[in-house]
Amino acid sequence: MPNSANGFKFPERSLRDFYSILFRHKWKVIIFFLAVVTTVAVGTFLTTEIYKAEAKLMLRIGRENVSLDPTATTGQVISIGQSRESEINSELQILNSRELAGKVVDALGPKSFLETPDESVLGSGASIGPPQERFQMLRGIFRGLANKFFAFLIAADVITPLSERERALISLTKNLEIETQKNSNILFLSYQAPSPQFAQTVLAKLIDFFNEKHLVIHRTAGSYDFFDTQADRLRSQVAGIEDELKKLKSRTGVASLEEQRRILMMRIGALQTEGESNQAALTISRAKVKELNEKLAALSPTHVTQETRGSGNYAADLMRSRLYDLQIKEQDLLSRYEATSRPVVEIRHQIAEAQALLAKEEPTRTQVTTGINTNYQQLNLDLIRETGNLSSLEAKTGVLKSQLAGGQAELQELNSTEVEM
Repeated sequence: MPNSANGFKFPERSLRDFYSILFRHKWKVIIFFLAVVTTVAVGTFLTTEIYKAEAKLMLRIGRENVSLDPTATTGQVISIGQSRESEINSELQILNSRELAGKVVDALGPKSFLETPDESVLGSGASIGPPQERFQMLRGIFRGLANKFFAFLIAADVITPLSERERALISLTKNLEIETQKNSNILFLSYQAPSPQFAQTVLAKLIDFFNEKHLVIHRTAGSYDFFDTQADRLRSQVAGIEDELKKLKSRTGVASLEEQRRILMMRIGALQTEGESNQAALTISRAKVKELNEKLAALSPTHVTQETRGSGNYAADLMRSRLYDLQIKEQDLLSRYEATSRPVVEIRHQIAEAQALLAKEEPTRTQVTTGINTNYQQLNLDLIRETGNLSSLEAKTGVLKSQLAGGQAELQELNSTEVEM
């Protein structure tokens, strides 16, 4: 270590000294850390959610500077060309004007800009339920305390009170952002609010009022008088044509072409709708008939209703009993005669025949019972009903086509009469 000016040598510091200092003040560090974390967590949960709505507005530069047709004698028309930047800046000034902001506030009401969703929950008397509603209640309570504090400052003449409309205008201009990009005719508008629906509504109202203001500012002088003159001239022409039409209706005996056309169009529309519905039902019915025929072809009119396996074979049981009797008789004969004697040989021959017959018999038998197939009968009944339905739909289709052709013919005749009139 370097020496000081008076020759004193500073003691060396090690990592253990740093740890000892940290350990000596550990409770202060822990308390400070917990305080910071708790403050940040509470502030995060108590902060009101902010939603941002965005919109893009394209300016068609130049259309408002186009002069009227030379035939419109409205006086001297001077076309002044403006640059792109100046025109966009003019539109930006209109969007940021206090007049448009005041129209939006008056249309939606100042309270809608000042109240928050939390205040709406508190005002509606909603019960405390989920954790989110608990945080909304807490935010509403803190906001109420803040309002009371500001009311106290106003009562003490510390700050000047503002009207609800003025505070709503300040909130609108504060949360509204309007941006533009270089060499672009698109304006980017955004508005932040505690409710996404309200943010969208504010932008929509602002754009509507901007369009109205844009039309008023860029309206050509004298255009109203020109169009008013043209409207009067056309109105007189229409009156003359209407007189001629009345005379023609009286001569032809037609009272109202519009009413008759409306009735015919409604009739044709109803026939077309009913025809489309009937055609769909006809297609479905044909498909059902085809499916039912396929299912019937795959089924049998009868089917096995019961099958019993493992029942006893009565003939085999009798043979087995007879075999046992012959074997007992054989033992009895052997006790009295020699094995080569004639009675023993005959009884053994009978035993061999009985065993051969018993070997050919099955120990158990299977009993099968058949009956009428109810599925086949049900499908057959369904096929009969669906076939009748198909026939009725086909007949209805023919009638609807005939009626539709008649209605279209009447409409063509009416159109010919209208051309004549």
